[in-house]
Amino acid sequence: MVGGLLVDDSGNVSVYKSDYMFTVMMVTDGCFILELLYRFQYGIAEADPVFDNMLMLQEVKSDLLLLENQIPLLILKELFCLTVKQILKTTSLTDLILYFFKDMSILKNIELTKIDERVEHCHILGLLQSCYKPKPTAWKLIPAISFSATEIAGAGVKFKANTDETFLLAVTFEQPSDVPSLGTPIVKDTTFTIPVLCIKYFTVSFLRNLIAYEQCYPLSQHYVTSFASLMDRLIETDDDVSLLVKSGVLQHNLGACKDVTTLFNNICNGVC
Repeated sequence: MVGGLLVDDSGNVSVYKSDYMFTVMMVTDGCFILELLYRFQYGIAEADPVFDNMLMLQEVKSDLLLLENQIPLLILKELFCLTVKQILKTTSLTDLILYFFKDMSILKNIELTKIDERVEHCHILGLLQSCYKPKPTAWKLIPAISFSATEIAGAGVKFKANTDETFLLAVTFEQPSDVPSLGTPIVKDTTFTIPVLCIKYFTVSFLRNLIAYEQCYPLSQHYVTSFASLMDRLIETDDDVSLLVKSGVLQHNLGACKDVTTLFNNICNGVC
């Protein structure tokens, strides 16, 4: 272990110059997370300031998904084996994490539950990002989109909600049978199938941090970033938001359509 930095809400920086101080911080934070996961799934008897306040609980979930708050899963696993695993012999750390964050998905009615247990993950955020990973044979490239949703609809293309859970972020073109391939231009009577994106106060933060994680972690595939980039291209004006909402492929509780427009017009700024 090496020394580390801690930045509080006021921007003050504390330097952990010794391995011991930094280790104490990591172990303390790790134990807090494990107790939180355990209590969330198996309940608690006494009053608790986190679980007795749903807003507080959602804030804690969001904080744990911030890129700057990620603790190496290796540390959590070691602590898990020394503590929770002694009580729950058949429960894994991954099970507890997925159960705790299952309602944080950016897609409607889709819980974060599917994951390849054989793959090692470095952080909680990376583990959740892998829930959106497609099967090796479940995807292929489609032509880049360079038009807004209203422009595409004006050409006769219909938008449709995608409920296929094989690949949560699957986007497809269902073209008429007389059109030879996906390499042809978009034509009338084509159906543009998109997952139902659910934008809420807490999922906005999750979406931003998934994108940030994909940009910072060199081995990560950019599934979420690519999907966000697509939505950025589709949404240019408030009319685009209204169209996608009416088509059933976008839901939000941000208030006005302009808030959603602003979100997607800026969400991929500086993204590779």
